[in-house]
Amino acid sequence: MKALLIASLLLVSTLAIQSTAVTNAEIKRIQQLRKSGTWGGFMLNLGELHLLAQGPVDALVTGIEEVLADLERKHTAADQAFDTRTNEHDAEVRRLTSLINEARRNIADTQATLANVLRPQEAQL
Repeated sequence: MKALLIASLLLVSTLAIQSTAVTNAEIKRIQQLRKSGTWGGFMLNLGELHLLAQGPVDALVTGIEEVLADLERKHTAADQAFDTRTNEHDAEVRRLTSLINEARRNIADTQATLANVLRPQEAQL
């Protein structure tokens, strides 16, 4: 996604600096990007708005940096939430595994008691 944002920034910067003709393939790609609804399309529309309003490219760069920083913060928060939930899950798995193993030991002990103690006593009665 960062590559798409950087490519959009370069495209907008190039269009802002140069007033040369754009090829048909470039126009089609720009239209596809604009219609895609992705962050690249958003950046392209933002750049076009700045160009039409005679806004400085520095403001566009600052805006993109702010969006990237915000996305990075959200990504970091999501990673931390995932790590926390994974740790909770792993602890619960360990707890349940321990309970299952304890139950299996109890079953084995009970079966041994039945087979070795209670069944012989029952036979004597």
